[in-house]
Amino acid sequence: MKWVRYILYAAVVVMALLVGARYWTIQASIERLDDAVLGQYLGPADAEQVIVEFMDYRCHACRVASASIEEFHRRHPDVKIVFRHVPVMGDISINEARIALAAGLNGKFIEMHSLLIARDEPVEDAEIDGLARIVGIAPEKLRADMMDIGVTGEIAISFTAAEALKVQTTPSFLINGVLYSTTMKIPTADDLYRVLTQGPKGEAL
Repeated sequence: MKWVRYILYAAVVVMALLVGARYWTIQASIERLDDAVLGQYLGPADAEQVIVEFMDYRCHACRVASASIEEFHRRHPDVKIVFRHVPVMGDISINEARIALAAGLNGKFIEMHSLLIARDEPVEDAEIDGLARIVGIAPEKLRADMMDIGVTGEIAISFTAAEALKVQTTPSFLINGVLYSTTMKIPTADDLYRVLTQGPKGEAL
């Protein structure tokens, strides 16, 4: 019957539109990884070379790798290093990502990032005000900004891109469009520079 064909056709069209919308959402998320609009990066904003780190403050390996990141930045300050949060540990990770990005809304991302990446224990709610004061943000402002749509959007972009790129572990690094995992060892500053300048030698650093 004709009406059945029309319904099936309409269903196919709707499905195609949904798939297309998701595709463009994923592509837009990947393309925006470098943007770091809340200041979640080291180095020049318009650097030609960019390293994106997919990380989680509750990830022990990420805390260990932070020393390599800092050393790399000292040696190569012209390279942009973008921090993208992948909350693999659930609500605790999301909360700390919100704290860092809310600080970014106030121009204090790196200061807050340095505090959070140095912690072995997760941030308790009672500690948020103290962290805000340390970096120079009014506690009530930081708490309000943690729920800002811009903060939520940056977490969504990071998560969508990480899922599309099949990020399996944290930290992982996107260097010149190639994803590198750290399943074997924590990369050194030399490892990062080698991959950046010599190109891919495999999927692991």
